[in-house]
Amino acid sequence: MRKNHGDDLAMCRNLTVLYLYDNKLPKVPVLLQNQNLTHLYLQNNHITRMENLAPLRRLTKLYLGGNSITVVEGLEKLDMLQEFHIENQNLPPGEKLLFDPRSLKTLSKRATDRKELILQSYFDFDPENELLN
Repeated sequence: MRKNHGDDLAMCRNLTVLYLYDNKLPKVPVLLQNQNLTHLYLQNNHITRMENLAPLRRLTKLYLGGNSITVVEGLEKLDMLQEFHIENQNLPPGEKLLFDPRSLKTLSKRATDRKELILQSYFDFDPENELLN
């Protein structure tokens, strides 16, 4: 059985910043023991789904650019999120980045409440056409 990518980090409970970019990771590691993380850098991997993020409630910066994510989801519990980078996804021709309505609502609320959320995406986004039902 293959070991989880986050197992090696379980002993680092006070970790606040984690750089995992350019590692060919197939998914977001399970970081249950690293709930003090404030910055998570996962750019340029092979991640296809936004999973395992809910326990990271102190996260203020999340970098997921340069992966293969098709749906922005799972951000509902990230109450402290101030920066979210999702640019340059490696998607098949004709496919667009979609936003789950709950995550979009969360991002919108944070931007309105705090006026400091930074959302970086280089896609044309029309919420009427690109929300998941």
